[in-house]
Amino acid sequence: MKSCPSTKIVNPASGRCVLKSGKIGKKLLQKSPKNNNKSPKNNNKSPKNNNKSPKNNKKVTVGLFNMPCNGFGDIIVTKKFYECLKKWYPTMSVHILSTTPEKFKQLGFNKKVLKLETTVNRTECLNHNQIRYKGKIKFDYMFCIPVINDKFNLKFFQKCIPYATKENTFSVSEYNGFYKTDIQLGIGKNKLGLLFSKTTMPKSKSIKNPYTLVYIADVVYIKNAKKCFLSYMGMICEKYSKVYKNFDIVVPPWIDEEMKSSSKFEDEIITSISDYYDRVVLKSKEGVFELQEGKKNNTLTIRCDILPVAITKFNSILKGSVKDVLLTGDQSLSDGLLMKKTVWYQIAPWKKNLAVNLAKELPNNYLKSEKTSCGKMGKITLKINIDKFIKKYDFNKNGKIMIDKLIK
Repeated sequence: MKSCPSTKIVNPASGRCVLKSGKIGKKLLQKSPKNNNKSPKNNNKSPKNNNKSPKNNKKVTVGLFNMPCNGFGDIIVTKKFYECLKKWYPTMSVHILSTTPEKFKQLGFNKKVLKLETTVNRTECLNHNQIRYKGKIKFDYMFCIPVINDKFNLKFFQKCIPYATKENTFSVSEYNGFYKTDIQLGIGKNKLGLLFSKTTMPKSKSIKNPYTLVYIADVVYIKNAKKCFLSYMGMICEKYSKVYKNFDIVVPPWIDEEMKSSSKFEDEIITSISDYYDRVVLKSKEGVFELQEGKKNNTLTIRCDILPVAITKFNSILKGSVKDVLLTGDQSLSDGLLMKKTVWYQIAPWKKNLAVNLAKELPNNYLKSEKTSCGKMGKITLKINIDKFIKKYDFNKNGKIMIDKLIK
């Protein structure tokens, strides 16, 4: 059973440490939205194929082969790449093929996604010799996006598409990926930039108080996740307590789960807040809990009740936040930068090269090191030129030049 400090007891209903006075706040029951993730009907009618240039022939057919590995980042990069091709070549027939087509549906992608079968008992984190396509569509060009787990091997991919060649099949990296690919996404030398997608989505109005957004991976994927979160909490409270008496922090659900299982982590969070806000409240999908008593007009609220949401809703929340946000991965980074946020970044072990080049090109030297990339206390000096950065690293411009060369 979870142990609590002497000033608190375990609430048997929630498993959370609460004040002995019993002031845990009125519990608010919230109904979870219905999730209807029915896959779209499959219709594999094959169009005629004549292998002519996509620039002037609407019958050219392209396939984007997607094998994601955890989360939605690899889904979003494929979706954005699809949107780029459709914008550049309006008459081109572009199809997404994925081992997890249901994830595209969850993100609100309303186009048909073809199913890739697997030769193993899983659908994620695969190599290209572990997928099979049983449909009838023949593709003129194929893009494997993104290449994550291993170096792209054409012979492996030929087990899925026997007619794949070096002339019609191209590999696409994740941002600053480990492996050499035909199309290098990311920041730095020989990189084609980031997938920026302009959106007309309005700012979220569903959150009453001013707020910041935290969207980071948990300790299962990144060991220092808790430390990263605490660094950001301290910095953000120090800065925004001078501006807002009542302030919210929107966080991923794993923060709530870790607080439930570890009273130490919960106490560390409260400590990082208590010098700046009198009262600390946590809102989860289970209810509302007062973690520290204090003045109601001087409250920091941890919002565990909002995420996860569809990508359009997420971008609305991101757009409505204060200037500082804490993000990780590829696509949330792109969206945050395009919205001209000051992005603090959780560095995954496989994203160190991205972080170093991001620090150099923005510039933001705090992103060089895991010690400061999530935030720091004290004086912070930043001279970021975001407009210059976006102009230099916009894949919408740089990628078009490369794709024109590949699909002659």
